[in-house]
Amino acid sequence: MRAKRLQWAEEQGREWAWWSDRTVFVDECTFESSPRHRAKTRRSSDENGPFFNYVRRSGRVSLAVFGGICGNGVLPLSIIPGSFTAEVYRDLLESPYWPVLQKKFPNQSFRYVQDNCPAHKRKVVQEWLAEVPQLCDATLCLPPYSNDLNPIEHVWYQIKAALNGKIFCTKDELSHAVLAEWERFGAVGRVQSLTSSVHRRVNAVIAASAGVRHTARFCAFYGTRKAREGTLFLLLCLLVLFGALCATRVFFCAKNQGKAHVWHTRHEFPEGAQKGTRVFE
Repeated sequence: MRAKRLQWAEEQGREWAWWSDRTVFVDECTFESSPRHRAKTRRSSDENGPFFNYVRRSGRVSLAVFGGICGNGVLPLSIIPGSFTAEVYRDLLESPYWPVLQKKFPNQSFRYVQDNCPAHKRKVVQEWLAEVPQLCDATLCLPPYSNDLNPIEHVWYQIKAALNGKIFCTKDELSHAVLAEWERFGAVGRVQSLTSSVHRRVNAVIAASAGVRHTARFCAFYGTRKAREGTLFLLLCLLVLFGALCATRVFFCAKNQGKAHVWHTRHEFPEGAQKGTRVFE
């Protein structure tokens, strides 16, 4: 993973400063209401007190959205009705995102940055992108586990922080609140500062990995976590085996040293032994 991040940063870092204002970052996110929220219930007529009563009830409301940001603002936020599949992603690209991108970047090149979600790489999406060569050439995938290189993650975090502690009993209430925060964030003008920070983040990846550059063959074997764990386990086994052999040698040397004696002339000498030779049984 670290080798892929370094390779991606070295390939894209040199030209990133030129694309800061013409780069679109997209991502999907799920918002959830509080796991326990209040619901209004109607009391029976024989009870005293107000006719309506607020009670706590378990459960939560979830909402999946897909959005994008660029240097000059936010793109439309789309509500995902169900699971985020390849067909849903293709429909989102077809409308509204591709028409919006054509209006934002008329007759000029741009970058369309996405993560490594499996839905982005399905055959359905690739076939549709093949029919739109301008968007296909502009599409750029981030390396694995590199959410820090996607500034839209900060947008999701700030929207969730603004909605924290609020109670939403229905999905419509949650969707209205998320859309309102999305529009408010785009109107403040903080998007440009986020998109322009990607160049510094890419340089930080290169600086952090400057002392651990490896060859491609070494990274191919030792780059994965399982390979590193297997190598450490093998080294530990070899170390334990070496220690056991050393302990066995010391034990037998100490044991045989006590059994040494000098053979006398009246004893029968082993074949090839001389008089006074120290022999071990």
